[in-house]
Amino acid sequence: MSFHSNLFFHQSPSSNLEKNAEIKDSREKIKVLSDAEAKKEKLEGEKSKLNEQKAKLEDLQEALEAYNALCADFKSKQEEYVAMANTAQEALDNYNSKNKAFLDEQAGILARKLSDGVPCPVCGSLTHPDPAVLNDSNTISQEMVDKAEQEAIDL
Repeated sequence: MSFHSNLFFHQSPSSNLEKNAEIKDSREKIKVLSDAEAKKEKLEGEKSKLNEQKAKLEDLQEALEAYNALCADFKSKQEEYVAMANTAQEALDNYNSKNKAFLDEQAGILARKLSDGVPCPVCGSLTHPDPAVLNDSNTISQEMVDKAEQEAIDL
């Protein structure tokens, strides 16, 4: 037997117990370190996945912000369109009203000169059962009609 192995066998039992405990403790530490390394690799993989998810979420956040900005712009443009459409409709209604009043006035002027048995200058009829009436309080000139028409066109 060698000197070293002889020493091992001749050491006191408490010394052997201490060495066995140290060996057992060392083995546990190695196992813990080994497990820690595996956990570290697993956590690094999870960290990588989380970083990828974070980047995707940041991209989605940017896209959502851009979408919300577009929605706000769309709503603003839509309100602007409705306002302009209303203004255009008012201008068209104004033109139509003035044009009708002007034409009614012209018909009234022509109707003043109608006489039974004399042909109508518009349709040629010799009878005039329901001639237009001239409304003297609502005089509309051709210039007023033209101005209302131009305002409607300019919109």
